[in-house]
Amino acid sequence: FPSHDRTSNYTLVAGDASKRFYIKNSSTAITVTIPADASVNFPVGTEIIFFQDGTGDITISGASGVTVKSGSSLAKLGEQYAFAGVVKLSANTWGFTGNRK
Repeated sequence: FPSHDRTSNYTLVAGDASKRFYIKNSSTAITVTIPADASVNFPVGTEIIFFQDGTGDITISGASGVTVKSGSSLAKLGEQYAFAGVVKLSANTWGFTGNRK
C-alpha cells in the first residue's frame, strides 16, 4: 500500500490525508503531530493510518487547539507491530483508534 516511511518526529501536511505511515524506528520515541485547521484544514472524515515497526513509542498529538480523543490519556500505539489510526470528527477534533497503550 502507499506509505510514508518516517524515522523521526513529524507534523502532518495536507498531502497526508488518507495516507498510511510506516514508522520505521528502532527504540526511539516518535511524535506525530496533527496541525490545527488554521494551518492544514483536513476534510471531516479524513483517515490516516499508522504502523509501528520498531520498539520506540509512537504518540499521536494535536497541535495547540487540536483535540485527539482516545480511550486513554495519550494517543499512543500499543507496541511493536501495532496498527492505529486517526479520523477527523469535526473542526480541530480527531478520534484515535486501534492498538493503543
